[in-house]
Amino acid sequence: MMTPRGSLLRIGRRVILTAGLLLSAIGLAMAQLQFSGQTDYPVGNSPYGIAVGDFSGDKKLDLVVANTGDQTISILLGNGDGTFQPAIDVSVAASPAYAYVAVADFNGDGKLDLVLSNGNDIAILLGNGDGTFQTPVLYPVGSNYGAVWVADFNGDGKPDLLTVDGHDGLISVLLGNGDGTFQAPQVTTTGGSVPYVAIADFNGDGKLDVATGLRIGTAFSNTGSVIVMLGNGDGTFQAPVTSSVGFDPEFLVSSDFNHDGKQDLAIEGLTAACTPRYGCDYTKTVWALAGNGDGTFAPASPVTNVTQIYIGIGGATGGSTADALAVADLNNDGNPDLIVLNQAVGIQESNVVGASPRLDALLGNGDGTFQPLQTFLTATVPSWFLVGDINGDTLADLIVTSSPYQAGPSSFPGNSVGVLLNSTPSDTLSLTIAGNGTGTISSQPPILNCTASCIGNFAPGTTVTLIATPGGTSVFTGWSGACSGTGACSVVMNSTESVTATFTVLFPVSISVAGGGSGTVTSNPAGINCGSSCQADFLSGTAVTLTATPNSNSNFTGWSGACSGSGACTVTISAATSATATFALQDFSLSPASTALSLQPGGQGTDVITLAGVKGPFGSAVQLACAVAGPQPQPTCALSTASATPGSNSVTSTLTVSAPTTAAMQIPAGSFHLARSFYGLWLPLMFGATVVGGLRKRPHSSWMLGSFLLLLLFLQMACANNSSSSVTPPPPVNYMVTVTGVSGAVQHSAQVTVTVP
Repeated sequence: MMTPRGSLLRIGRRVILTAGLLLSAIGLAMAQLQFSGQTDYPVGNSPYGIAVGDFSGDKKLDLVVANTGDQTISILLGNGDGTFQPAIDVSVAASPAYAYVAVADFNGDGKLDLVLSNGNDIAILLGNGDGTFQTPVLYPVGSNYGAVWVADFNGDGKPDLLTVDGHDGLISVLLGNGDGTFQAPQVTTTGGSVPYVAIADFNGDGKLDVATGLRIGTAFSNTGSVIVMLGNGDGTFQAPVTSSVGFDPEFLVSSDFNHDGKQDLAIEGLTAACTPRYGCDYTKTVWALAGNGDGTFAPASPVTNVTQIYIGIGGATGGSTADALAVADLNNDGNPDLIVLNQAVGIQESNVVGASPRLDALLGNGDGTFQPLQTFLTATVPSWFLVGDINGDTLADLIVTSSPYQAGPSSFPGNSVGVLLNSTPSDTLSLTIAGNGTGTISSQPPILNCTASCIGNFAPGTTVTLIATPGGTSVFTGWSGACSGTGACSVVMNSTESVTATFTVLFPVSISVAGGGSGTVTSNPAGINCGSSCQADFLSGTAVTLTATPNSNSNFTGWSGACSGSGACTVTISAATSATATFALQDFSLSPASTALSLQPGGQGTDVITLAGVKGPFGSAVQLACAVAGPQPQPTCALSTASATPGSNSVTSTLTVSAPTTAAMQIPAGSFHLARSFYGLWLPLMFGATVVGGLRKRPHSSWMLGSFLLLLLFLQMACANNSSSSVTPPPPVNYMVTVTGVSGAVQHSAQVTVTVP
């Protein structure tokens, strides 16, 4: 059996070898990734969980830290440049104290809220939007529960919660109601014992799944497992599917490391090499598992040895490594990278062995493989960490929480949150958004998502694709600078580049058609083409020409609104615009040059009949006819043109009227009445006298009386004839000539009076 001295020598050689590898890695890191020195901000006692968000509403990122030693949280308001104001400690009394924290807007008021977890309870602290929070509302979940995650497990758009009991292998999902409250936990048994999970859609069905692990806990086994539970989309999960791996899983993260559209896993796992004589050497390794897209994974392959963690002698182990794993794009090259929190402090018989605490980075190649390890020493022993851009330069920074740490002769400060700003050399892409419209520019890699001018830093050689999405009533009108056209813009970042995206407002042009006629209104540029009310959008500043075209039976009579007159209308668009085009049915007028003619018996006369369009041309043929009304014998009429089309100008037809050779007979009124009086009076007297005489048997007297009466009749007639020679001649006879024009449903007529003496 090796003596303790021999063991220490063995350990020393290992430490020297490890230190050499670290120095080499640090040199490589300086050539690729770079971070500023750590800046620490005092917080409460024994800080652990940390989260980032804009809690005060000033568009600057703030920090919140869960302190496990004094039952408080610390709020650090950000200055927007990666520095923070002094911490404000807020009591959130609980036993045990809260260790984990996450951020979301649980009640939909636009203000970020907090969720805390302490193993027994979930606490919800609704944000006031000014950096302060309301009194915690507790949701009991049981014992042994650890970290808490926020995700939408039932697809209703409301944030839900997931927490894990790593001791008993339980997962609890609390579905959110969207008002800051949550439903009772839905508990699923995983069969695992890892208190950390990876949440993603591993089988591509649009429902979130959960991956965790089974840590055996026996130093000689190295037979841990990965467990995947496919989601049902309602907060519950299907039966676990377990796959054996050759290590004990501890931390899991997911991403598409090989860009095949399927979610992969990266797992920080522990392996042990043990002998009865020398005890166990523990090695921590990051393993990659490529997803198959159905919830299963290819066999695990080691990415790299992150560090040697435990060193034990005679079966004894020492040290504590509450490490963690995260995924982010550290150099903005579009490939997911891995970051490992490495406490790297081992204890062997009260002597510190191993390297200083640090953060290890593994840059992804984009094909599921990773570059050699890069190491960044920390000034404190990290308890927990997160990755995020806290100074707005689009490069992911590192934030760690630390408690005081004492190991043999070495001691580390703590009770702080430390910030390491990413200063990796990169090429800057400056994006300017111009024009009077609005829109969003996003990039691939997903570094930029800008609604105003912004910048992004990208790894040299990275191809950046920019996509413009107009907002509201705007349209994207094109790129300038390093890009042109209106499609997706690709820029290879070999130097500093600048691109301008222009968005222009669209204004509606509304057209209404009025009047009894019909027609079409069109525009140049194209967009409007309608015969009734319609609308099209045009860019601000565009000169739009509107043209009204009547149908064959109609005339365009003019514009109103934004246009006037009766020709084409040009409007320069600077606001919402409306115009009305009026169409009238085509009509014509029919009018004689004279409305009266005087003719001698047997004579002729002419008149000119004029046809003309009303409110525009009349394009159809008009059939003409004439008719005479009056006593017999009547004059005759004729038209020189029986069919005429007025068009845009007037046309004429000659009306000819021929009088009869003799006028219609007319008896003078006085003579007619005298003869009628005579016959009405004397004839009855004559008849009566003769009859009476006969009855009385006096024929001689009767005939004498009759003779006398006949004599009187003769004298009367003679007087009548004699007097007729002195009566006034009869008046002239009037006739009415009507000229009618007919075209389809349109008909008009005119009358001419003809007088014959």
